[in-house]
Amino acid sequence: MIQLSFNNLMRNKGRSFLTTIGIIIGVASIISLVSISEGITNSAATTLGSLQYITLMEKGAVDDTLSHLSIDVINRINRVRGVKASTPQINFFASSFNGKEISASSFSTDFSSIIMVMGIKPEDAKNFENSINWYKADEGRMIFSGEENTIVINKELAKENNLFIGSVVELEDEKFRVVGITDFELSMGFNYQLVIMNIDKARELAGYADDEIGIINVLPDDFTSVDTFITRLKNVFPDLQVFSSQQATELLGSFLGSLTIALWVIGGIAGVVGGIGVMNTMLMSVMERIQEFGVLKAIGWKNIHIILMVTGEAIIISLIGGIAGVILGFLGSYLVQLLSGIPTIISPILIVEVLLFSSFIGLASAVYPAIIASRMSPVEAVTYE
Repeated sequence: MIQLSFNNLMRNKGRSFLTTIGIIIGVASIISLVSISEGITNSAATTLGSLQYITLMEKGAVDDTLSHLSIDVINRINRVRGVKASTPQINFFASSFNGKEISASSFSTDFSSIIMVMGIKPEDAKNFENSINWYKADEGRMIFSGEENTIVINKELAKENNLFIGSVVELEDEKFRVVGITDFELSMGFNYQLVIMNIDKARELAGYADDEIGIINVLPDDFTSVDTFITRLKNVFPDLQVFSSQQATELLGSFLGSLTIALWVIGGIAGVVGGIGVMNTMLMSVMERIQEFGVLKAIGWKNIHIILMVTGEAIIISLIGGIAGVILGFLGSYLVQLLSGIPTIISPILIVEVLLFSSFIGLASAVYPAIIASRMSPVEAVTYE
């Protein structure tokens, strides 16, 4: 039956090929889009899952680069029960680097051009190096307290600008010497570039007042009861935003889960369009072969045999399109990762799901044409002109 169905498809190769293209596009769309979503999700889980701290920032600030807090808040936080350590931080986006102007903000879409500058207190680094990845250098050393013109950079910035330990760079029209390099990736594959400097220097460059800081990172005594601790902080500081790295992970996971569903819907729509093409092809094939079906029924074929043959043809078209779509999706995902740096993951489960999806599309599209073919009277079919 399979061989017969395949031979029937080869009668009109051009039409079968064009029908297959619709399935290929749908499957390739799902593979490419969902692999990007899964890649970002996995990278985010790896990055954020390793972070164990709580952040306080100005209520109403869209992001941490726009947050302004009084430095006195630090002393108040240290008096809260359950606080193991706290440290201020000032974040801002660089506007110039090595003589080049940079137009970047939290809302930029050209991630590769963004340079995030983080101002930290070096003397607090030891307390947070196991909780906040950018508080330690993987090559060289961290900046020391009192050093104004030394920086630590991430590997992305080093790679893009051919920098190494000892390199001198110009940031915001001032000279800085690179003393360390961190492996930390700031934005889950989107290639943010990172500079870490002394908070006093960051305050000067970012235009903060002497008694201002941007955000406060807090390390609790017991991270297993973090929800209770966050509630306590919110009660003490009702005018501040309080959130944990765990909450950020959960929020991002929820968003990316919704994104994956949306991408499946987009790919599914393309698949349905391809399915309509399959149904149209099968209807045309049935109408062209009415006499053939009449002869088959006259020599003893049952209705179920006709249905199996027609649906078999549709499933073969859909499976061929599905396999070709998987291959094309692989290539698309690879190119996305190669050209943009966005991570992609194509899991075996995803491949099985899209092949089952394409087979279902073929089966569903063939039901109506198959029923029409099976209900033909042998006498009327043989004499059909």
